[in-house]
Amino acid sequence: MASPLLGDHDKIGIINRGEAAVRFISAVKEYNLQNGTSLQTAAYFIETERYALFSKMADRSYPLATFPGYQKLEKSPYLDVPFLIQVIKRSGCQAVWVGWGFVAEDSEFAQALEDHGIILLGPSAQSMALLGDKIAAKKLADQYKVPTCPWSQVPLQDLDHALEVADRIGYPVILKSANGGGGRGIRKVFQKEDMAEQFQSVGDEIFRFFGNRIVFLEALVTKGRHLEVQTIADGQGVVLSFGVRDCSVQRNNQKIIEETPPVGISNEVLQGIEAAARRLLIGADYRGAATVEYLYDIDRGEAYFMEVNTRLQVEHPITEQLYQVDLVMMQIDVARGHSLKEFEVPEPKGHVIEVRLNAEDPDQNFSPTPGRVLAFQTPHVPGIRLDTGIETGTFIPKEFDSMIAKVIAAAPKRSMAIAKLRSALTQLKIHIEKGTSNKAFLLELLASEPVKAGGVTTHFVEEFLRAGDNLKLKTQWEIAIAASAVYQYRQKYFQEIEQFTRRLQRYAKPRQISAINGIFQIRYGNQVYELDVYSLGHGYYHVSCGNQVI
Repeated sequence: MASPLLGDHDKIGIINRGEAAVRFISAVKEYNLQNGTSLQTAAYFIETERYALFSKMADRSYPLATFPGYQKLEKSPYLDVPFLIQVIKRSGCQAVWVGWGFVAEDSEFAQALEDHGIILLGPSAQSMALLGDKIAAKKLADQYKVPTCPWSQVPLQDLDHALEVADRIGYPVILKSANGGGGRGIRKVFQKEDMAEQFQSVGDEIFRFFGNRIVFLEALVTKGRHLEVQTIADGQGVVLSFGVRDCSVQRNNQKIIEETPPVGISNEVLQGIEAAARRLLIGADYRGAATVEYLYDIDRGEAYFMEVNTRLQVEHPITEQLYQVDLVMMQIDVARGHSLKEFEVPEPKGHVIEVRLNAEDPDQNFSPTPGRVLAFQTPHVPGIRLDTGIETGTFIPKEFDSMIAKVIAAAPKRSMAIAKLRSALTQLKIHIEKGTSNKAFLLELLASEPVKAGGVTTHFVEEFLRAGDNLKLKTQWEIAIAASAVYQYRQKYFQEIEQFTRRLQRYAKPRQISAINGIFQIRYGNQVYELDVYSLGHGYYHVSCGNQVI
């Protein structure tokens, strides 16, 4: 039976939030203008995000707490399949968009949608299950001559089996969950003596997250780069690919900086892995957007297939900027049954690079710092795209990931893109109540010589942190703390001037500038400093902390 197609007036439920939901709502509005459709969007929110940007932008927004069964949920409402199906049906949606994260790669959810006649703007449950199972995907890759690392070929039965396969392949090896993602379910084993501990550890972790202990093993590439191919398929035998991204700047398997095209890899290799990705998805009878991931072995000069993410990736904007396409709108086209046969992939132009700005404290082991956004000032630099789901006054909830924004720079040359990105980050201002961001850390990475040269390995960030190279930029914290206090003083001063001007325009009273409280709190690490600031005029300020003048 053919899959149902998205209609011109259908209502689409968004099983996501934050910048992902904002991205989709914006794309639907543009799609309606271009195509004469009247598609509607429905967003779902928890109470702390009642006034979030995505909740305000959607055509309809629904508080999840008002749906039956919410109070009894034992996990996130965005992850409970029966609850989500009820939410979608009760809110009158004919279709669903999942973006990235949550149930975006949950074949059980995709199957439940199919069983209830609800359209998923993505692959079939069968394709998702096939490619979401990393073991099945590797077998399919071998079948369609997509290069893979030497691996176990089957799930590991027990520790003895793991030791036997590792001896055959040769150390070092890596243990992986068949259903893992987001950096979970991965353990590196460098010698035989470590296998027992790591095998137990990975099994315990994936059981907590995925409810099984299905693990396989493959050779570990010690000097590798993380590459991925962006594709979209129409389910009618046509698969398009849009270049290759380099996502090697990562920490604990979480990406920090992404760029396209990759530096220092031949066109022959890049074109080869694009072609292999298309073959694989044709073999999987795929429909929708997918990201095919590879690990490039620097020593061998070869790229090996890792897995398929059956969704768009967080970093898809850099591909959009390089090729000047809208991948979300193409997802809508495919869901409406449009063929991609006549679509011509544009020629890529220039270089694009992106950083992920997160609410986290690099000085506290990158721990999340959620809270209310007291101020958010976006940069004004030509060639900069900012994808975000926040604005001044909204919350960064503790329940979800800590992303603030994706800052994307496009330019004719890579060096120009990096310069633009650094300028944009410098201009961007974010003040989180009792929190901080990784902005300074991103600027340090972009200023480092290896990142400026390009072609770093997936271990670069850990090596950068261990070497302490970043500490050389942090030797004058007293000055930084004083400057922060002066900045807060100036912000408050300008706010008072603005309010005074408004009162004059309204003939309101009082008609004088309020006294500015010069005590400002600055948090550094676990210490809170109270600084007294007042202006001496002509750009000079007196700053003191207790009895000490800074």
